Amino acid sequence: MSHANQHSRPSTPAASDLLPAASARLPESHNPNLLLTTNEAAPYLGVSPRTLETWRSTGRHGVRYIKVGSRVRYRLRDLDEWLASRMQEHTGQSGEVGA
Repeated sequence: MSHANQHSRPSTPAASDLLPAASARLPESHNPNLLLTTNEAAPYLGVSPRTLETWRSTGRHGVRYIKVGSRVRYRLRDLDEWLASRMQEHTGQSGEVGA
């Protein structure tokens, strides 16, 4: 009896698993200029749309967004940069890197 499969790691989820609303719009090239709605950007960041709206209205966490008339859009590049700025190296760090 082989035990090889017992120790295999689960595969990393595909973008379509993590980002259902926006995955249909994300090209394979991951266009950094793609504009996402709040409902598309929220699952990409792993938060609810309501949380993202609260952050936007209070300025908390500094997630950049674009106003197009009365509509709010999030540029994929800005979301990726924000996520990178939140990278931590150990649990002793608090807030944003460099803070």
